[in-house]
Amino acid sequence: MSMFLMNNKQLNCWVSEDTLERIKKRAIQQNMKPSAYGSLILNNWSKSAGSQTPIESELEELRALVKNQDCLKIPKQKKKTLNS
Repeated sequence: MSMFLMNNKQLNCWVSEDTLERIKKRAIQQNMKPSAYGSLILNNWSKSAGSQTPIESELEELRALVKNQDCLKIPKQKKKTLNS
């Protein structure tokens, strides 16, 4: 039995042939397998704080706008008493 447990999980995804060729080319330059280089790309992507897609950018802008304008704050209602 192994002395350590592996916490990594496998992720399969589809990429265009152009993207795959770029990954292969860069992997060769780094003396790595394309799958290992792709894993590094995904690990770095997941750690970055910025948005990665146009929709993520748009959502970030909308969240900032809402936060700055306090659009989501709901005014507190006065509690009704039995006499009113």
